[in-house]
Amino acid sequence: MRYRLTLLAAAIAALLAATGITGRLHAQEPQDVAPPAVRGSLTDAGLQQMLLDMGYEPRRLKQGYVVAIKQGEWVFNVQFLISPNREKVGLNANVGTVEDPAAVTASQWMNVLASNTDIAPSFFYYNKANKTLYVHRVLDNRCLTAGIMRQQVEAFTASIKDSAETWKFTK
Repeated sequence: MRYRLTLLAAAIAALLAATGITGRLHAQEPQDVAPPAVRGSLTDAGLQQMLLDMGYEPRRLKQGYVVAIKQGEWVFNVQFLISPNREKVGLNANVGTVEDPAAVTASQWMNVLASNTDIAPSFFYYNKANKTLYVHRVLDNRCLTAGIMRQQVEAFTASIKDSAETWKFTK
């Protein structure tokens, strides 16, 4: 009987090792550890290097980088950041403060919302905490090249410029 139990235990151990189940029986990693980067995705350092290679002067922020992009009479301060799960790259631009959002007419707010259709995939959002209106764009963090990033930045800044009449009530 003892021989059968030893043989059975050895067979179970061999089966577990062959199927890889034993690796899953170990303690799990802590939840605060960032997931591994997807192949072909930018890391924070890679994003900084890409911005430098594009001729920008990225300034480090608490989250991501900010770049001043000059286009004619316009200067766009664009924040670039990678999402915590490393799947997305976000572009943000502050288009102005709205100290008293209730003083802005419903028609003006409706125009902001309606213009999201015109500037998609960019979109407006209002941050109540700091009373600021932003334009945001999300990119998949897969196989981004400097050329693709430049096209996205140009489309992003064009959407801000083209919608200026919509958000002119900001300060």
